[in-house]
Amino acid sequence: MNNKFEPLNSEDAVLSIENSQERVLIHEPMFKVGKLLKTMKSRVIEIDINSFEKQEDWIKQKKKWLDEGVSCEVMKPGGNWQKGKVRVKVTLEFSPDEPINPPSPLDDLRQKIQETEN
Repeated sequence: MNNKFEPLNSEDAVLSIENSQERVLIHEPMFKVGKLLKTMKSRVIEIDINSFEKQEDWIKQKKKWLDEGVSCEVMKPGGNWQKGKVRVKVTLEFSPDEPINPPSPLDDLRQKIQETEN
């Protein structure tokens, strides 16, 4: 295991969690990344996962924390108050046990050949 975590950006990727004790957010053994992200976001803003897509005003207000952000002021140590917005970003990262085969030096050549054929 290389412990080099990289963002897992594909919401259609499927995760399989074998150990049932490690299934704390979604209790199914297999699920899409998008479902986990939506579950995490709904927990952050304290709304039911089934209400996440609804367009009610109170849900829209809570979802601002995830989308455009909410107005606030922040004061960093040694600084002054500064107005702006804050938002929560939920991301997943993945670290493969075994690295994927590194790209071949011929990959660029293959891509150029494909482009000229199309």
